[in-house]
Amino acid sequence: MRILNETLLSAGDMTTTLHSSPLELAYAFGYSIQGTYSGSPVGTLILEGSNDVPTPQDANFNLASFVPTNWTTIASSTIAISGPDAILYNFSGAFYRYVRATYTPISGSGALTIVGNTKGF
Repeated sequence: MRILNETLLSAGDMTTTLHSSPLELAYAFGYSIQGTYSGSPVGTLILEGSNDVPTPQDANFNLASFVPTNWTTIASSTIAISGPDAILYNFSGAFYRYVRATYTPISGSGALTIVGNTKGF
C-alpha cells in the first residue's frame, strides 16, 4: 500500500482567501485533509474537487506541474471556523482526480496549515 503525506498549504494568511495546492487522488482509495489554524480567524473552510486532466498533446505528460482550473464544492464539506483549532476531513471512495481546501475569511486573522494524506496503490 502506498501512503502519501503532503503539506498543501503552510501558514497561509487567514485575512485573505486561500486555496491549498491540489492533492492528486489518481491511485488513492481514500484521503484525509487536516487543517490547523492559530490566531482569531472567523471564516469558512470547504473542500473542492476537480476532474481536470492534462491534455494528450502534452508530450511530456508532466503531471507534477499540472494545476486544475475547474473546481466544484464537495457536498457536506463546509466547516465554520472561529478561533484557534484543528479540523480533519476523512473520505473513502472519492472518484474525482484532485481535491483542495479553500478558506474564505469573514473577520479576524490567523495562520492556516493544510496537510493531505492518501492511501492507495
